[in-house]
Amino acid sequence: MDGERSLYISSAGSFAYVKFDGIKFQAKGIYELTFDYKFISKGENFYVQMRTDSSDYSHDKFVNVDMSKTELGEIYHFKTQFSLDGFSDYYLMMFPSNTGYELVIDNLKYTRLEGVNNPVVSKELQVGETLEEDFNDPYSLKIGFDLSQTPNCDITSDSDLIIDGKSLYFESDGSYHCLFINNGLIYTPNATYKVEFDYKIIDFNDTVYFQLNSGSNTVYKQFGSPEEEGQFCHFEASLTIDAATNYVMQIFPGATQGLTKIIIDNLKITRIE
Repeated sequence: MDGERSLYISSAGSFAYVKFDGIKFQAKGIYELTFDYKFISKGENFYVQMRTDSSDYSHDKFVNVDMSKTELGEIYHFKTQFSLDGFSDYYLMMFPSNTGYELVIDNLKYTRLEGVNNPVVSKELQVGETLEEDFNDPYSLKIGFDLSQTPNCDITSDSDLIIDGKSLYFESDGSYHCLFINNGLIYTPNATYKVEFDYKIIDFNDTVYFQLNSGSNTVYKQFGSPEEEGQFCHFEASLTIDAATNYVMQIFPGATQGLTKIIIDNLKITRIE
């Protein structure tokens, strides 16, 4: 199609797919995918999908290429965006529905989109190395920052909602609705991490959990109690993960429905093994 080589794909249908390996995707990242394509033969539907094996299909991201607007032998340009969930084992798949096709692809390109407060940087800690975050400058964090929340989360300087400088304020209505903190950290398989942070529970509804979650495994520690409501407290835990490579950091209250409000600051993560 362009240059000396292109990718030729042929499938008999029945959702038989082509899997693209070798690209490392950041959990919670937003990516733009573009490529040129030409159908030699085509059937009913053709899908482009981002797939994770760490969860069920509800976390897959896919688009349907509009076959009605393509002519055989003509070259077209495909462009879309994928907003990934909290898993870092996503990979690209392409596949038809029930009928087969022949397709040529070229100039495939991924671009990690950089948000205002989501720098595209990642880091793997060595033993003894520490990552610290005080939330004072969310627009120039050293290794990236991203949030997903239900129902409310913010980095604030409100005097009623801070511990030291700016703080991370989080509300949840229970039912395990959680805060994802994607600070760019790449977790090393089978490593042990010491996690520390200061916190203040404004409204206590249920026990709170700090958790590292890979989708297939979780390691966690509970914190918080009714007696701590309104008090400045300190969290500390050592957590050992398994061989999975897609762990994400989560904080959330238990299953009891009702509003929990938490302030978090001075987050520190140290790899100790």
